[in-house]
Amino acid sequence: MLPLLLLVAVAGCASTGPTYIVPADRPIRGTAAAWTPTEGEVARAERGLRAYVRSLGPRVPDYGHGPLWRRLGDYGRQYVGVMRNGHRVIWINLFAVDGWFDERGRERQTLIKVHDCGDCNADVYFDVERGSYSDFWQSAPLIR
Repeated sequence: MLPLLLLVAVAGCASTGPTYIVPADRPIRGTAAAWTPTEGEVARAERGLRAYVRSLGPRVPDYGHGPLWRRLGDYGRQYVGVMRNGHRVIWINLFAVDGWFDERGRERQTLIKVHDCGDCNADVYFDVERGSYSDFWQSAPLIR
C-alpha cells in the first residue's frame, strides 16, 4: 500500500498531511466504500479542489485563519469511493493535521470526523464521470 500512497502524493495531491485511499475491500471504521478510487482519479479530484472551494467565497468561513482554499495543503485526506445517484463519486474527507485528534496512521483505521471545531474538518464530493464537486461541508452547515 505504501507505493500507492507515495504515488498519490506525487501525482498532484495538494496535501502535505497524510493521505489515504480507502480500499473498498478493506474499509475503515465509519465508511462504506463501494469502489476503490485510482491514483489518477484522486489526482483529477485534487486538481480542481482549490478552485472549487475558492468559488464558494464567503460561504466558507475562515475562522480568522485566512481563506480555506489557500490552506488546503495543510489538511490530510481520506478518499472514499461511494455511489451517489448511480454515479461513482469520491468522498474527500479533509482533516487538520495540527489538531488534538490527529495521530499519524489513524487515517488508515477510522474516519476522521470532528464536529463543531471550526475549520479542522471538511469534506466534499467529486463526481468522477461528470468532473464536478458538490456538498462541501466544513464542520458547519452544508454548502451545495
